[in-house]
Amino acid sequence: MKKEDKKVVIETLTEQVNSYKHLYVSDISGLDAVDTQALRRACFDANIKLVQVKNTLLKKALENATNNYEEIFSALKGDSAIMLCDTGNGPAKLIKEFRKTKDKPVFKAAFVEECAYVGEDQLESLISIKSKEELLADIIAMLQAPMQNVISVPVSALIEEQGVYSVFVRVHEEAYKKVPVTLGADNGSEVQILSGLKAGDEVVTVGAYQIKLASASNAIPAHTHNH
Repeated sequence: MKKEDKKVVIETLTEQVNSYKHLYVSDISGLDAVDTQALRRACFDANIKLVQVKNTLLKKALENATNNYEEIFSALKGDSAIMLCDTGNGPAKLIKEFRKTKDKPVFKAAFVEECAYVGEDQLESLISIKSKEELLADIIAMLQAPMQNVISVPVSALIEEQGVYSVFVRVHEEAYKKVPVTLGADNGSEVQILSGLKAGDEVVTVGAYQIKLASASNAIPAHTHNH
């Protein structure tokens, strides 16, 4: 290949690498035409760009790329094909699935979520990895979901006095006592109680401040919440 041609290939590879968030290096040598076509189709269906490359040209392209790929250079030996994608665990899942019936592709290295992974033993870790967007979505879902397997009360049940939080607990039909509580996480509507309450306590959820103001009254209507 002429020097000018190599330059064009390197520039094209660099542009392709920079266009995707994640990069895998694999070995697909030995696959026949039918299996190679099947792999390409699987990559296409999974929005993965598969490119067979020479290691010397790939290394030059990676050196010119935006990210620092130096940690995966040690894997640029033998036959190499790169898989480019925007879903970090996509190629890992595809490789595992394809190898249920074939010996290839062999995983060599990857650069996913700004971290380098080198060696076949890293494949399972990559399969289970989540993107930053997925992790953020999990956190949001956790915060928005009702709290389970913990003692929690509606935010409306809390009484705050000089930074100390309490709730009113029904002791019998028309009598209540104020119980100091330690707060944990909250999801905007309910708050976790770390200490102060036990399972079975009936907590006033609506009208807590009215009970505080009228605590001397003999009969104070309020809504309660069982634990």
